[in-house]
Amino acid sequence: MNDASRTTNDADTLDSGSWVVSLAFWLVLFTAAAVYAAVALAPRLLAYTALEQHYVENQIRLVELERRNDHLTRVADALEGDPDFATQLLRIDFDAARPGEERIAVDPRFHLAVQGEAAAVAPPSLPWYTPLAEVLARDAGLRRRLLVAAAVAVVLAFAVLHDANGTVLGRATSLLTAPFQIGLRLVRLRYGQSND
Repeated sequence: MNDASRTTNDADTLDSGSWVVSLAFWLVLFTAAAVYAAVALAPRLLAYTALEQHYVENQIRLVELERRNDHLTRVADALEGDPDFATQLLRIDFDAARPGEERIAVDPRFHLAVQGEAAAVAPPSLPWYTPLAEVLARDAGLRRRLLVAAAVAVVLAFAVLHDANGTVLGRATSLLTAPFQIGLRLVRLRYGQSND
């Protein structure tokens, strides 16, 4: 019975170490895939960001032109239908005054916008990843180094972190997880649970 429990304990120790190795293997692979994706997609992402920025700027400009067109249409309708409006507009445009009218000088900042000047809308800011995409898209040496690092990481993951080496690395990690295993055994003994 002692040999059977020893075999079970060894299997538990190896299983506890192999999940760490498996986790490390997959983390290295996912990191290498993320690096490769960032390098491969950076130029396309940068082009997409530039096109999106251009599209948004054109939309803003289109809205401003539509507002200006609506304003000028209302002014044209008012000029045709309201003679008092036409007179007021001419007086403002030519800075003309009626006889006996007193004019008070006002700072130009406080003048009314007669021609419907549109308020300038700031274009939206670029996404947070744009500087990183620019660096990756423009620096060929950095891209090459990152791709080599990703390839080396994949080769090392398959060479060192695969299941055949899991027993070697599992034994090494079992030293790190030994206190946890001892604590688990004490809890099982305390609460009367079997190791089965």
